[in-house]
Amino acid sequence: MRPDIREAFDSIHAEETLKDNTRRFVMEELEKRQKKQRSIGWKMAYAVAACLVVCLALVGGYHLYFSPTTIISIDVNPSIELSVNRFDKVVAVDGWNEDGTAFAETLDVMYQDYQDAVEEILESDTITQCLARDELLSVAVVEIDETQGEAVLEYVSQRTAQQENTYCYGVTSDEVEEAHSLGLSYGKYKVYEEIAQYTTHLSPEEANDMTMRQLRDYLAQLQGQEESSSGPEGSSSHPGNGTGQGAGNGQGNGAGNGQGSGMGQGIQTGSGSGNGQGSVGKGKGQGGGHQYGKQDNS
Repeated sequence: MRPDIREAFDSIHAEETLKDNTRRFVMEELEKRQKKQRSIGWKMAYAVAACLVVCLALVGGYHLYFSPTTIISIDVNPSIELSVNRFDKVVAVDGWNEDGTAFAETLDVMYQDYQDAVEEILESDTITQCLARDELLSVAVVEIDETQGEAVLEYVSQRTAQQENTYCYGVTSDEVEEAHSLGLSYGKYKVYEEIAQYTTHLSPEEANDMTMRQLRDYLAQLQGQEESSSGPEGSSSHPGNGTGQGAGNGQGNGAGNGQGSGMGQGIQTGSGSGNGQGSVGKGKGQGGGHQYGKQDNS
């Protein structure tokens, strides 16, 4: 018993039985209150812990659901990207140029399966009209999750197999940051990267405003120029010069023409004749000329 309570009871003059009963009653009430307080404390602790678990689950679940594991980049000249989560649902639609932003606003594909979203986009008036104008369609799949990315690439490749002017390919996630730092979608970034191997005269901003057809045609033009400049060199025909020794005391100079034909490096010989005036008499001289030429088969 607490000392203060014991002292209080000691100061009371009453029968021992009454005092004992009173002490017992007081002690029981104190114990009940202490147990109730401990019970409330534990209940509050349990409630707080449960709230923390729920909050963590909600935060973790939100992050899990909205983290993209595959990205589908669709380019004609609207340039848009679909972010797909691990559950094959579209969780973001982003436009990467002015036309792409406007196009994205017309789509209702959020939280759909990516297959349904791709189908809706390819069947939209915007895409079908572009393809009717002989534009090029590029579908790039960014494989953040390799297994899922391969499945998505296989689907879009089969879906577009019968469509003309369509390119489908995979892009590694390492290229994502570089593409976005230049303000380009993944599809246009891939072509821009190829063009940059031939020229530095095209800026990312200019590439972003071009259609896929314009970018591909420009790349083909640069590749054609590269092939022409590395081909056989031009043909030539040069006159040959000869010198001749004349009979008697005269020296004669002869001139002749040589024509050469053939592949690559050729050596042609020309002949010449001339009259020379000597200090004692006249003489005739014969001379041979040699010419080195290169041929162009173009």
